[in-house]
Amino acid sequence: MSFGQARLYLLWCIAPNGACLTVIFQYFIPGTRLTDKSISFYCRLPVLDPGTS
Repeated sequence: MSFGQARLYLLWCIAPNGACLTVIFQYFIPGTRLTDKSISFYCRLPVLDPGTS
């Protein structure tokens, strides 16, 4: 039995109209460099309270 490789990315984005956290999860098909689209996902989460500076 062969298991694929999974990667998780967390990206913090700051833009003039607000900030967001982007979460990217990718699962690679065993033995290839291709991602399995049924398992991989991408999600952009807005930051509701940017805080005070």
